[in-house]
Amino acid sequence: MKIYIDISDMLMANFISGIQRVVREVIIGMNDLNAYDMMFLVYEKKDGYFREVNKNRLFEQIREPQINRKKCISKNIIRVEDMERDSLLLEIDGVWHSTKNRAFLYPALSEQGVKIINWIYDVIPITDPVYSHESTVMNYLVYFGAVLKYSSLIIANARATVEHINRICRELQATVPECTVIPLGADFGGAEKKRTPGTGDVQEETKRAIEAGRYILMVGTIEPRKNHAYLLDALDAGLSVNVVFAGRQGWNVEKLINRMNSHPQKDKKFFWVNNASDADIDELYNNAYYVVFPTKNEGYGLPVIEAIMRGTPVIGSDIPVVREVGKDFISYIDNTRPSELVDLIAVSTDDEEGYAEIRKKLKEYEAYKWKDCVKMLCEKLDRFDEVNN
Repeated sequence: MKIYIDISDMLMANFISGIQRVVREVIIGMNDLNAYDMMFLVYEKKDGYFREVNKNRLFEQIREPQINRKKCISKNIIRVEDMERDSLLLEIDGVWHSTKNRAFLYPALSEQGVKIINWIYDVIPITDPVYSHESTVMNYLVYFGAVLKYSSLIIANARATVEHINRICRELQATVPECTVIPLGADFGGAEKKRTPGTGDVQEETKRAIEAGRYILMVGTIEPRKNHAYLLDALDAGLSVNVVFAGRQGWNVEKLINRMNSHPQKDKKFFWVNNASDADIDELYNNAYYVVFPTKNEGYGLPVIEAIMRGTPVIGSDIPVVREVGKDFISYIDNTRPSELVDLIAVSTDDEEGYAEIRKKLKEYEAYKWKDCVKMLCEKLDRFDEVNN
């Protein structure tokens, strides 16, 4: 089966965040299985067509991130009319950002006989546009409309996302596309295994944060939806442990960034590891007292399972998708009341036996690994191919 995958966003991004990590792990896993004829693509805006990505150079770049990513792009031009009939376009990257508008690409592919499968991480730009950049909202609306009309299968990471998609379709009186759920992996999987020794050293800021004493950790891009201000409010309200943020600066957070940089406890009880690598995040997870996830909305919540898999207790927002992922293995808080976090941490630090029991229970959690995620994806693709060809 021929599968095309547009990895423009992952390959050319200046950082690796949630979606880029998923794309990276999925393509590594699929490539290792060697079960499909895969072609990776990058869109060339100035020329108006895709170029093929050299597989060997791509995985070399994943192994050694300092390699110039543009050297992965070959001279081979791939136009829509070049794509094989009855092949698949597997959309797993952040393609709503692409300059190749899917409202134009999808009908052309459909005419060519190429089937489209979309990996939908969330529909937050539609359900809660206040938490997304204005351009993201506009781009996503166009993208999602094209998905509803042309997608043959939607893959979501949580049942909560499927429910949102169904509700949107009902409100639009649109046909509900076929949807399936594939949970995300909790380990750093193939990308970490392929990393060249010596490229995984942690930052000095990470070392300082760990050495400063007991801390709660928040992993994720600094953006309004993630609710980082909640932890700073808890710190200001007398939180008894340190606070560590691991993530790059996002959008619409200028006021919060100013607060972070000017906080009186910065580099004392509050630390920010900016542009954290996988090695930084892994080290921070392993040494954290708790991972706190006070998100206001989410498509899945990778930090929850990443922490659990490392034996680190989690405190998360009391919202449906976090409960779906965390089940009864984590503690839940009202993400509008920092005092709840202060009180919960205080109780935990006074009850060492209770805290030890929490950590012990985490061993019972059955977390998906990336190999499980890829296996489920391949099973879906094989079944789809059997039914449609």
